[in-house]
Amino acid sequence: MPDQTDEELLALMGRSESAFLLLFERHREVIFRVAYRLTNSAAAAEDITQECFLGLLDAPRRFDPAKGSLRTYLYGAARNHARKYYGQRDGDVDLDDTEVDESAEVFPVLLQQEQSQVIRQAVSTLPPQQRVVRPRRW
Repeated sequence: MPDQTDEELLALMGRSESAFLLLFERHREVIFRVAYRLTNSAAAAEDITQECFLGLLDAPRRFDPAKGSLRTYLYGAARNHARKYYGQRDGDVDLDDTEVDESAEVFPVLLQQEQSQVIRQAVSTLPPQQRVVRPRRW
């Protein structure tokens, strides 16, 4: 089961607790870090991480693989839950009016890291001679 894609595990999730646990283990740490960066609170980050995965468990069909990866979907869920966290904690506080605004930069960085990982995996499947980038001579 560890070799299965996120989409395959989501399909199995209703019938297999281990599929959900594997998805949780794959993505828990990075979602916690995003939530912590958004809230600057370990307790809030734990709650947000839990809410993201409970939401996935309750409504797995909300995730559309055509729109992006599961991790990207979970980033968005973490951001939404962080907005709720600030709304509950401080009333009508907009995330743009807090220190969290600086962490908005984390999403492009995380997406770039994810894309880089996909590219590295694709390059690793190439024959060794094709893995090397050689400058063009004009």
